[in-house]
Amino acid sequence: MIKERRTDIQVIRGLAVIAVVLFHSFEEVFPNGYLGVDAFFVISGFVITPLIFEVFTAEVPARRRLLNLNRFYIRRFFRLAPALGITLGLAAITIFLFGPVSDHSRFARQGIATLLLAGNLGAYKYNGNYFQPNPNPLLHTWSLSVEVQIYLIIPLFLFVVLMKQTKALKIISLSYAFLASVSVIAFTQPSIYLTFFDLIGIENLYDFQFYSPITRIWQFCIGGMCWIFLKDMDTKKSKIYLALNYSLILLFFFYFLYLCGPIATLVLYLSQP
Repeated sequence: MIKERRTDIQVIRGLAVIAVVLFHSFEEVFPNGYLGVDAFFVISGFVITPLIFEVFTAEVPARRRLLNLNRFYIRRFFRLAPALGITLGLAAITIFLFGPVSDHSRFARQGIATLLLAGNLGAYKYNGNYFQPNPNPLLHTWSLSVEVQIYLIIPLFLFVVLMKQTKALKIISLSYAFLASVSVIAFTQPSIYLTFFDLIGIENLYDFQFYSPITRIWQFCIGGMCWIFLKDMDTKKSKIYLALNYSLILLFFFYFLYLCGPIATLVLYLSQP
């Protein structure tokens, strides 16, 4: 379990937050800043996987693992619920006082969907395209709902797979690889799952693809597999570990710079012979 405060993770989180804020504030200058959300899913996989790993590593009966899983969900609830409650409360007051009356019903439905941990489905139904010029002010809650749904999907999947297994690390690694593969296919080729989406009543496949946990699990799994790969390294002595950490920060930093159109243009111009 990651107990110490990870400076490298905090730096990447900070850059991801800045990217998203700048995208919403200056979309023409930072057109790809929304990808900071994708970075959050990867970070979440890195941070949450050790907590999931703790649930399944002990050689205990399935009933005990179920109790451990229940504790995991309780910890996640108390970690997220207070901030979500405050955010929704302040947003409701602000929208009621200053928002257009014609949109109150739509905003209220989005808020209710978020409380039911289905903010992504609310965003799909009540907002549609994430990039439309008149978004729902509670639209940003879609990513939290996706993350919570991933918290539900992966541990429950592992609980079934590991019901009678003892080699937890190997099975967890293979499970992450399997889920990531299925998710990447859904993300890059959503039409493959068109029949399934039709069965559940999805009309706009590509809008749903953006908000769906099915197409986001691969990002979480990548972060999780990074933790699995690095978990046995000595964080204080391993030069490889430190090199990987700071290389990731550096790459993300340059990626963040690339989000700014003028800087990207200048870099490309200066790089020409």
